[in-house]
Amino acid sequence: MTYKVNGTDLILQPETGQWNAQRSSYGTDGGGHGIFPRAHTFELKWGFMSASEFSQLYSFYLTTSVTGTATVDLPEYGAATYQFRSYSGTILQEPEIGNFFEGYYSDVRLIVNKIITE
Repeated sequence: MTYKVNGTDLILQPETGQWNAQRSSYGTDGGGHGIFPRAHTFELKWGFMSASEFSQLYSFYLTTSVTGTATVDLPEYGAATYQFRSYSGTILQEPEIGNFFEGYYSDVRLIVNKIITE
């Protein structure tokens, strides 16, 4: 059970990963129930990452900017047990980095968008 992009394991698995539960509501339907977009987002974070590890993340981003989408393996949304599932048709945002310290990037973040969980 590892995080993957297009079938390739990440060299460095993230320290944290979380589903973004704060989807913006489109409003309410006639019965008073909220209407939400189908797509979810998932955020991966690392405290420190080497240049070669970051290069892998950035290469995934560059590849998806050409092909348009990626298949990512993430913990399954809403599952009763901790298991990974492949989600296709996702969009990777450009990886974000913090300061460069002692030869490592710090506070690295990658957001995966347009994840359809149903």
